[in-house]
Amino acid sequence: ADLRRGTDPLQPPVQSVAPISAPEGNATRQTWAAPERVPTGTWRLSLDGGGEFTVEGPTLLGRSPTGDDGHDRAAIALPDPTRSISRVHALVEPDAECLWLTDVGTTNGTRAACPSDSGATVIERWLRPGERVAVRVGGTIRLGDHHVLRVTRSPGRES
Repeated sequence: ADLRRGTDPLQPPVQSVAPISAPEGNATRQTWAAPERVPTGTWRLSLDGGGEFTVEGPTLLGRSPTGDDGHDRAAIALPDPTRSISRVHALVEPDAECLWLTDVGTTNGTRAACPSDSGATVIERWLRPGERVAVRVGGTIRLGDHHVLRVTRSPGRES
């Protein structure tokens, strides 16, 4: 190899390849697009002490949640004799793949736990006020000291 001629002795020689000619006529390239996923089933929250709630839109969770901010939101009042849950504790918003959970600035905190993608590990985290995280099917939402809501989805019709 001669470096003066622009060849590198450490690299194998480059072989030239004949260019591929374009097809004749009006051939068009077709591309594959993934089908749009249509969510099926209804999101549900199951309280550890019994009780099940359906989540169909943005929903406030708390001891006595009200939507005083002018937004149209459903509310789920959770019984809490120890008062470890705030009046308005968290917001859940359904999406195609998950429930979005937001801590709305509580005193005793909100935790979310989700199985990993492999399903082998459960990852739990405390939410900071205003933080929004995704909770998938099989995950749990912990409010205050002891309330646990399990996230499930009822079977739906395929569209």
